[in-house]
Amino acid sequence: MTNLGVVDAIRAGSDAGRLALAVYLVHGFPSPSRSERAFDLLRERRVDVVECGLPVASWRDSPVSRMIREAHDGAAGLGLSDTALLRFYAQFRPNLLIHIADGGRDAAAFAGEELGTAIDAVMTDDVRVERAVRSGVGPRPHLVRFVSALSGDLDDELRSVDAPALIYLGVADRTGGTMLPTAAIQSAVEGIKRHAPGSTVLCGFGIRSAGDVARIRGVAGVDGVAIGTEAMRQLARGFDSFERWLTEIHEACARPRA
Repeated sequence: MTNLGVVDAIRAGSDAGRLALAVYLVHGFPSPSRSERAFDLLRERRVDVVECGLPVASWRDSPVSRMIREAHDGAAGLGLSDTALLRFYAQFRPNLLIHIADGGRDAAAFAGEELGTAIDAVMTDDVRVERAVRSGVGPRPHLVRFVSALSGDLDDELRSVDAPALIYLGVADRTGGTMLPTAAIQSAVEGIKRHAPGSTVLCGFGIRSAGDVARIRGVAGVDGVAIGTEAMRQLARGFDSFERWLTEIHEACARPRA
């Protein structure tokens, strides 16, 4: 059975007239203690979705910011096993594992029952991992499809999406990049709705501030926002900085939509 907890959480926020909020962190960065406090704060503030990652050992051409690379490098240096990380992430639900292709990690591990027990949804650019999740035994995470607002072929990118579809829309050229014009984001959302009617849309990449959230709030058809690079940048500065930033973002998401 596929887990739809993430989809339901995002839709609940949207149905209440606000933007759902997803925040991405990697356990262990910038230190185990500060990381644990940050994850606890996400739960305390009732952030809709906790995004998490398994540290990448070898990078390919993934469009990620320097901040995310530093976070993964720091977390990888702790030597925590995938099993230990999944057990940690299982405490924070609903959750979404963002998995970046990593030749040093065995895709077969993603077909195990433990993944579905610990993780509600997976978004990956690794075809081997996607196949493993689809063919896995026991409870299976929901597969989230990534689409770039810069894409010229939504029909191809949205082929074989899981229903109900959760689409993660990249609204910048890379994580931590500059957000595209509002009109371009609106056009991409409208394209998604044409190709995948009834889909849930979560916007990520380039969203940093309450002002950015306000821009997304004005885009019809968007259900929530996901923030990673800025979340980790604030956490690296200190826990107090992260807490102030999260408060501002959370309040911006909660403001009623026009």
